[in-house]
Amino acid sequence: MQRGICKILVSVFGCLGATTVFADIKDDIYEESRRVQDEVLQSTARIEDLERAYDYLRRANELIAGSGGGGSGNAAIATFLCDSSAYLRIELISPSGTQKEQVYIGDNTRCGALAQVLSELHNRVQGLELIGVCDSSNYLKKYALTASGLITKVSNQYIGNADTCRTHEERINHGSGVRHGAIATYICDSSAYINIELVNTQGVADSEKSYIGNADSCGQQAEKLFNLHARVTEFDLIAVCDSSAYLVRYSLNPNGVLTKTDSTYIGDMERCHQQAAGINGR
Repeated sequence: MQRGICKILVSVFGCLGATTVFADIKDDIYEESRRVQDEVLQSTARIEDLERAYDYLRRANELIAGSGGGGSGNAAIATFLCDSSAYLRIELISPSGTQKEQVYIGDNTRCGALAQVLSELHNRVQGLELIGVCDSSNYLKKYALTASGLITKVSNQYIGNADTCRTHEERINHGSGVRHGAIATYICDSSAYINIELVNTQGVADSEKSYIGNADSCGQQAEKLFNLHARVTEFDLIAVCDSSAYLVRYSLNPNGVLTKTDSTYIGDMERCHQQAAGINGR
């Protein structure tokens, strides 16, 4: 482990004069975080080793940020590690310090696979990144990561079904971040409510929900909205059909404000979905 940590520092000091500091060492940081994760899973890493690795990663990020010409601008580095008790440990490291969260996954194999996906997709935070984590009890926890170094727990929704929870988790984690604007999520909970959340670049969330009543219909509407309206970089309008065939409209503002604008009784579910598709796009 110490050789890997030294490699990071050597890379940092060797690149301080370059114009692509971050690009030159980000692979080393990622490689070291993966090595620490593997050692923890094999119970060969001591707590003091883990803490020392975190400290070196923090110092490396501070050197990058202060090197001038690093090209990273206002950015933070996220690490995702699994400890020996199958907790997913989330850290966001920035020049202002380190923020931490942890989620109990309960299974080392799944925890390791999730940490790998998150490390590959969300290790560099330049604006707003949103991640989803299904815990051991099938609660979907959402966290906003910001370039200023803040981790915000956006919500904690009980999904109930493991497969459904992980479907939502995968959609969120494979979504792209934004430097300007907001990120919207559409989650069906265990009671067949569609939960709409809009998160701005400061990590602040606004939320609304509609009772759909049927898990299949809720899931289908959530998937379509996620595919078409996840990144909000300009004023947007969406529609859902609730359990009583009302067409409910919501406006999404890139500053993170979510507003229920109107609700119209259509009466026929098929016609309601047709009109919703006209608003949402197909």
